[in-house]
Amino acid sequence: MFKKTLIAAVALSSALCANAKFGIKDQEPGTLTLGATTGISGYNNSLFIGAEASCFVSPFIRITADADYAFQNHGVAAFMLNVNSHMPLGFDNVPALTLYPIGGLSAWTSLVDVNANRGDSADNENTFHIGLNLGVGAEYEFVPGVSAFAEYKEVIYSNTFDQTNIGLRLRF
Repeated sequence: MFKKTLIAAVALSSALCANAKFGIKDQEPGTLTLGATTGISGYNNSLFIGAEASCFVSPFIRITADADYAFQNHGVAAFMLNVNSHMPLGFDNVPALTLYPIGGLSAWTSLVDVNANRGDSADNENTFHIGLNLGVGAEYEFVPGVSAFAEYKEVIYSNTFDQTNIGLRLRF
């Protein structure tokens, strides 16, 4: 799935760049955003909700921290913390659109209900994990200071899983 997502991102970038200038989209360092997100976590194949905060630490690098809760599925829920870096890339013919690579760290704990039917769940007790996040994202600012985004991440650890999410960001 990750390879297909990267291929789609490259194809979209190529289409947008055909007659456009493409480059790093800079922001004022210290620019802050707050956001809300929801999506599907491949960890336990369930819906998750979350909140995020981000800050541009340089004109070209945004650091994002988020906390997510994946609802219980087959007796396993999860609480996840992520810290990622984004390098927003923009297009002069579509200034509201930004694409960005994602790289960072993830830490999460599985919350196991030992009385539930866990099906094919690998977790039999509460466990703590640390992983590496790699992915791509797209953001569209539909009014000044308000944007919608979509992301796809692979979380790499001994049992790699994916996470797909959508959300809203408010820029301050």
